[in-house]
Amino acid sequence: MKNYKLLANDLDSRFTNNDIYAFLINLNNIDKDRIISLSSGNLNDSINLELLFKKKIISITLLSFYFFKLLLPLDLVFIYIRTILRKICSPKPSLNKIKNVYFLVGNHSNFRINNLPNFDPKNSIIFKFIPGINFSNSNSFPIESFISFFDSLLVLFILPFFRIIYLIYFLSNIYKVSSKTVYINLIFSALSKSNTFTSFIYKKLLIKVCSSFNKKSCLYFPFEGRNWEKAICASHSNTIGISHTYITPKNTWIFNDFHNKNEVPQKIIVFNYVNKILLENLFSQNKINIELIKNNFPSKKSSSYKFIKKKSILFALTGDIDISKKIILKIKSLNLTSKYNIFFRPNRNSSSLNKITNFIHKNYFKISYNLNHDLCFSRSSSLLIYFLSNNIKSIYLDFDDLYSNNIFDFFKNPNIPCVSINDISNNVISSFLEDNYNFKMYDLDIFKKL
Repeated sequence: MKNYKLLANDLDSRFTNNDIYAFLINLNNIDKDRIISLSSGNLNDSINLELLFKKKIISITLLSFYFFKLLLPLDLVFIYIRTILRKICSPKPSLNKIKNVYFLVGNHSNFRINNLPNFDPKNSIIFKFIPGINFSNSNSFPIESFISFFDSLLVLFILPFFRIIYLIYFLSNIYKVSSKTVYINLIFSALSKSNTFTSFIYKKLLIKVCSSFNKKSCLYFPFEGRNWEKAICASHSNTIGISHTYITPKNTWIFNDFHNKNEVPQKIIVFNYVNKILLENLFSQNKINIELIKNNFPSKKSSSYKFIKKKSILFALTGDIDISKKIILKIKSLNLTSKYNIFFRPNRNSSSLNKITNFIHKNYFKISYNLNHDLCFSRSSSLLIYFLSNNIKSIYLDFDDLYSNNIFDFFKNPNIPCVSINDISNNVISSFLEDNYNFKMYDLDIFKKL
């Protein structure tokens, strides 16, 4: 374990010592009711924080548009209709003698639940937070199944007034932040978005749901720093967070600075040593039990497909549709297919999988999920470590993010190759594929244990 201790001592503090981090801390302290939802695991998912920090002026036209949305909340009508339909289609489940409760996001497979200790489908119930117009399946219940018709009326008639009240509240606290232009743009943008108040509704529902379970029931949820996760922890005494993927600097919202003492779980389950080290450092004062469960990635030996003629290059994508499209179009513009076998690997657990897959096929590229590739460019830190642990030359694909999504940027001397999507060219790819490329710079013994 000496190597991991060295990694922990090598944590780079620049991600918690800058103006953006200080701004977010002030915003978090002002937002006592947890209204502003900046995160669904990543900083930029709900609000384009990077764009807001680049703005030097306040657009009167844009603020007028946001204010119009606040006064005429047509989005809340959609939320109301969706809530009622989910309530009708998914009756309130029986919670008698329920031992374990799982709160999941999206309608994709429960790929991590089966790896958890003490998972017993007979004595468990699954609730899901489902985006868009999708409905849940027979194995789970949408969280809206607990809403009463009286509560649903609150969505339609009370929340519009709440928006105005919270707007006044946040603006009255503007003196507490340094970047006032960013703050004003962010507040108007956030309060005009439907997902901000969907999160608010979820939080209120969860307080009611959690009170229905006895104290012995164990509540599991994906640990990503969302407001409704904090509501679960504050409403129940037996909670377990699941850190299901690698933590990167972009996951700032899970840091201890953004949680009150009653908003953190009693235990956090992780699937790799890196997350264990980071969380033990981030929550060292909270005395949270960090439990490691070994990750069961398939090995390279499990694949039988081989490429013989051309070198094979894989581009691993995340669920971000816009960035994935830009990467695909950039690679298409380089005309690499005459020289290499080019493959893309979209995120199978993303809600955007079908759209990204269709876009890949539309541009005449192939999809691959195997490991027989000579070189991999990855936007995902999880897959970067996965490829490295299987002795595949791998490079992190950077997009000049405000906050990096590269796990190795947590450390002062990562020694991991990184290239911007704007700098990728035939020459760059050739240099990575050359025999004199120093692949031994990776400490593969460490990666195989991650």
